[in-house]
Amino acid sequence: MHIGGVALLAFGLCAAAHADGPLRGNPVDALPPLEKPRTQAPPPRLEGRTPEQSAVEARLAQRIVPRHFDVIGVHAIPFAEVSALLTPLANKEISVGELVQQTDRITALYRARGFPLSFAVVQNQSFAQGKVVVTVVEGFISNVRVEGDAGTAKARIDSLAQPLLREKPLTAATLERVLNLMRMVPGVTFKPALELPRRADGATELVLDVRHQAVSANGGVVDLGTGMQPLLSASANSLTPLGEQTRLTGSIPLGTDDVRYFAGDITIPIGHDGLGLKIDGFHYKAKPEDDAVEQLGFDRTVQTDRVGIGLSYPFLLDNRQSLTGTLGVYAVNAQDRYDLRHSDLWLRQDTRVRAATAELRYITVAPARSTDVSLSVSQGFDTLGADKYIDSNYGYSSVPNVDLDFTRWNLNAKQSFVLPAQFGLTLAAAGQYSDDVLPTSEQISFGSWRFGMGYPQGEQSGDKGVGASAEVNRRFTVGIPMVSALQPYLLIDYARTWYNAAELKPYNTQHLSSVAIGMRVTDDRYYLFDFNVAKPIASASSEGDGRGWRFNANYSFYYNAI
Repeated sequence: MHIGGVALLAFGLCAAAHADGPLRGNPVDALPPLEKPRTQAPPPRLEGRTPEQSAVEARLAQRIVPRHFDVIGVHAIPFAEVSALLTPLANKEISVGELVQQTDRITALYRARGFPLSFAVVQNQSFAQGKVVVTVVEGFISNVRVEGDAGTAKARIDSLAQPLLREKPLTAATLERVLNLMRMVPGVTFKPALELPRRADGATELVLDVRHQAVSANGGVVDLGTGMQPLLSASANSLTPLGEQTRLTGSIPLGTDDVRYFAGDITIPIGHDGLGLKIDGFHYKAKPEDDAVEQLGFDRTVQTDRVGIGLSYPFLLDNRQSLTGTLGVYAVNAQDRYDLRHSDLWLRQDTRVRAATAELRYITVAPARSTDVSLSVSQGFDTLGADKYIDSNYGYSSVPNVDLDFTRWNLNAKQSFVLPAQFGLTLAAAGQYSDDVLPTSEQISFGSWRFGMGYPQGEQSGDKGVGASAEVNRRFTVGIPMVSALQPYLLIDYARTWYNAAELKPYNTQHLSSVAIGMRVTDDRYYLFDFNVAKPIASASSEGDGRGWRFNANYSFYYNAI
């Protein structure tokens, strides 16, 4: 009887695992994020005041007739463009105030061309014989002074500042890129102070009030698929002059069936222009409650191990937008094991993936909206240890129907709008496309926080699929101790997947959709609670009666938040 049951499971391994049970696709995709409260960092866009011209200001009403303009200090912009702004004033009776206004147009021209520290000034003079001297100061940074507690991060900040010291005159593009690169130094926050030059040569000083947090940590109580579990993460930030970050994340199993999840990554900057090396990996092990498999008398254990290495570079980086490219390779060993109850018989499917990936991520930030879009492609290789097999301890073996030399495309997008009266609208979507029969670790999955609030994690997966959600929220500022804001929200989501394997195509007709009402509670620094109740409105859930309300919750805490 037992051997017959094992044979039945071997025959329908893929179908049973994808019928009515949870935790499909890449299990790590289903893990809820440890969301951090949004804090407003001081903007790197800096403003300076034009030096006071008290002597000239006292003579603004004086009438003059300019006959000759002597413009000095122009190098970065063609001289003809600058002088053309003053030519219309020649041989006309004007006030000194009108002359100053026209001179300000030269400053505006420099700002429009991207020179934030450059300006034109009419100094105190006699205007004898109609001669007008206009001085253009092309500003640059001659020194970067780091104040506060930069700690071991100071060397990294100093090295990133070098382009600011080399460029004369300073451009807005360089200023914004360098300051944003500094904001990417792990554990570092700072407030910049920069004034327009007060020296004739255009030199000025940038002052950075820096705070360095060497160690940061956060944690939460989240649903990892088998129930609520603690999830902790700790980071070591810029402990050496390299400006590196080492991060460890792990779940705390409270029972024998709880999820075992451990992850780590290290990011090391290369050079001083944003190039970075990242090495990451994780171990995941869970025993999901899979009704389809349990009805056959088996217990299921899922284990996934991954390691990857990649390079990233910000091709575009300023105060409004960024475009980052990433190239990398990774290896995944995934195991799906089925143990027959009350016996020592087991059946196991192993898949070993070796792949390369490339990604572009574009982010824009504006006062009333923000956009985050990423496009990636991954290519598998049937070499370097890639393998696939089904084996057992009772003599059965086979080869699973998956493609190791797969190609898959992924697109993720999120658009947020700030509406009047503290309302907000967030639109999100994720999609994947592949013509191949993908290993489980490469499939896309949906459920719970991932476009399926009314369903358990990993409720549905496939070789290709799409998910989308729309959320309307309203922020209420509370301002009481320990609670700064409440944000109720309404959300609707949709997800659908498709399998390319012929034996799984009967499941392609199902899709997920749900409505949810929730609340976020935060102090905007140390904690964020996010909870909601959701109801399926499309395919029935695999949990409970399939149509009931589902409670979702994330409780996140942050140590020494910055």
